[in-house]
Amino acid sequence: MAKDLLRYDGCVEEIKLLYSKIDRLEDISTVRTTMLELYEEKDTNNQYIIQQKDLQLQQYEKLTDDLTKEVKSKRKSTLFWKITTGAATFLSVFLVLK
Repeated sequence: MAKDLLRYDGCVEEIKLLYSKIDRLEDISTVRTTMLELYEEKDTNNQYIIQQKDLQLQQYEKLTDDLTKEVKSKRKSTLFWKITTGAATFLSVFLVLK
């Protein structure tokens, strides 16, 4: 009977240790789940940042194209006025000398 009581006490202690181990494993699982959720949230934020960066790049490219067209237009306009002014000056000098 003493052997059975000792075995019973050992089994009770073993059960307590197993429950303790189960609690620790559940805590570890909870921490891992929380970390996974945080990583998923971080990934979502990074995807949003990447999307915004891509939109910015598209806007910069469009702005660059618009500015390039504007510079070409200004060059043509300036060239036209230079030629017109030169022709008018030449014509004025020619008429004055004639």
